[in-house]
Amino acid sequence: MCASCGRRGEWVCAECLATVSPILNPGCSRCGVVDAHNCECASLPTEIDRLRSVFPFRDWVRDAIHRLKYDGERARAPMLANQIARIADQLDDVDGIVPVPIHKRKLRDRGFNQTELLATHVSRSFGIPLVPALERIVDRGSQVGRSGEDRWLAVEGAFACANSGMVRNRRLIILDDVITTGATISSCAVELAAAGAASVRAISIARG
Repeated sequence: MCASCGRRGEWVCAECLATVSPILNPGCSRCGVVDAHNCECASLPTEIDRLRSVFPFRDWVRDAIHRLKYDGERARAPMLANQIARIADQLDDVDGIVPVPIHKRKLRDRGFNQTELLATHVSRSFGIPLVPALERIVDRGSQVGRSGEDRWLAVEGAFACANSGMVRNRRLIILDDVITTGATISSCAVELAAAGAASVRAISIARG
């Protein structure tokens, strides 16, 4: 059924789909914000070449991600992952796609990593190797409700590269479901670069 209005027969109905426009022409070519006056490049580490999101995080997009992430509706993952086709140009010249990992405790409780589901589907659809090279080694709880500064502090030292051989000299793209401040993506990018990645980009389904 539709993630937003509940209409049966589609993961998102045409009416709800039309309520959220994709971010096809961001105001900043690097950080991907809609409004160039709100550029966030200064807060991103130099390890991130550029960042893109498909949609703003609202309406059916928010509802669908929440249903996947918190209600365990894993079958929604392919539909959400398919939205990456709207920014398919961001997948050019990459050697692998890296899903943002979750802590093993959260994985045990939830039963799956929603970002890995999304990345797996994107990998198959676009023929880009899945590179599950990162692990989350510190769990400081959910980012939901945290201030911007707290989000950055919460992910400091939270990730590690589990296999540098998978990333060395490769052009990688990190995938997350939602990017808000960019703290999580940034922490992941720093670890990949330190492990020898040739370049690191980031994409997400939504931007908060």
